[in-house]
Amino acid sequence: MKNPIQSLPSIPIESETRGNQKVLKRHILEELSSIVEDWKVCGMVVSWPVQKEGWCGAPCGKVLHTLDQLVQDSSIVSSSRPVCLWDGHHFLNTEDEWGRVALYGVPSQKLEHRASKEQYREEGMVAADIAKDYIRHHWPEFVMNLERKQSEKAASTGKPKGLLLDPKWLNAYTKFAMPAKASLC
Repeated sequence: MKNPIQSLPSIPIESETRGNQKVLKRHILEELSSIVEDWKVCGMVVSWPVQKEGWCGAPCGKVLHTLDQLVQDSSIVSSSRPVCLWDGHHFLNTEDEWGRVALYGVPSQKLEHRASKEQYREEGMVAADIAKDYIRHHWPEFVMNLERKQSEKAASTGKPKGLLLDPKWLNAYTKFAMPAKASLC
């Protein structure tokens, strides 16, 4: 089986100011375009850095600004190559019908609040972890079956195996099982 999640070296995001706007440097767009073409990327899962409470903040705005530039200045993002914003922490909406959150009714004993330190969590997930989490969330039966097979194989050989995906199974699952799941919702 071939693993479709390939770890590539990180591309440091470099920006410059053009016409009073902060934009990605041209060579970054070219490098991303090259990766998309060389690896035949058909879609992307992008980390969505929400605050601890599940609210969007400045980091989410930066993600949207970067994606907006990718749409305008390149062919990296298009209708045939969609993007999914993925929050690896899977927040549930805790607001009531009036938009109130019970968490904000609890008095604080703090003398000072620093949003930069307290509201934003440190992003520890690398791109491959985000992709694996996305797959685990959308295809749990497949992942559980695969992990069971891998643990059986590891027990017999003494060597643990990494997460591998069978593209044939994934295509069959997407074609037949996903519509059934959607019709049950």
